[in-house]
Order: sequence, then C-alpha cells, then structure tokens
Amino acid sequence: MPDPRQIPNDPMMTGVKQQLPEPLQAFDGLAGAVAPAIQRVDALFAEYQEQRAAGKILPNSVEALRIELTYHSNAIEGSTLSLRETQLCHRRARAHERQDAPRNLRGQEPRPGAAGD
Repeated sequence: MPDPRQIPNDPMMTGVKQQLPEPLQAFDGLAGAVAPAIQRVDALFAEYQEQRAAGKILPNSVEALRIELTYHSNAIEGSTLSLRETQLCHRRARAHERQDAPRNLRGQEPRPGAAGD
C-alpha cells in the first residue's frame, strides 16, 4: 500500500512527504491495521456489483435501503420527518435531478405562480 503522505506524480518531490493535517496525525501509521478491513469492504463491494449485474439484487431494494439509511441519519441529527416523509422528499429530489418534476408531493400539477409545494 503506498504511503498516503508521499506527494504523487512529481519527480522533483520524490522522497518528500507532506505533513498530515493535525486531526489526521492521530491516525498516522494505522494504514496497516485497517488494510484488512478495507480489503474486505472492497471484496464485498465487488461481490455486490456482480450480484447486481446478474439481476440478483433488485434496484428498488437498494433504493429502499438508501431511504431508510437517510431517515435514520436525519433522525440522529434531530429531524422529525417520518420514514414516509423522508421517502417523499427523496423521490422529489430524485425527480428534480432528472429534470422531471411536473408534479408536487401530492401528485398534483403545480399551479402557475404558486410558491413551494
């Protein structure tokens, strides 16, 4: 595993290491300790990609997990939205990402000049 402090792609800087930011100095030297865990995550991700490509993981199950994780993350931060409200917000955000948001959260056409949904 390459040393993350090594300055890459600069032949003039060969052998020169950059100073880690102070919060990261506590983790200096732990790369070897976490390498097995990172390799395990990489292996699991590769397995996930294979199963998804083979059609063994349904896209809606991934979406449901994403919404549930968002809900719990928001709840930890103090949000009072319900799981259903989080799902609706997520759908609306995805629709806006696709430039495909002709309806509001209630499925109604927006009124001309109406502010907000």
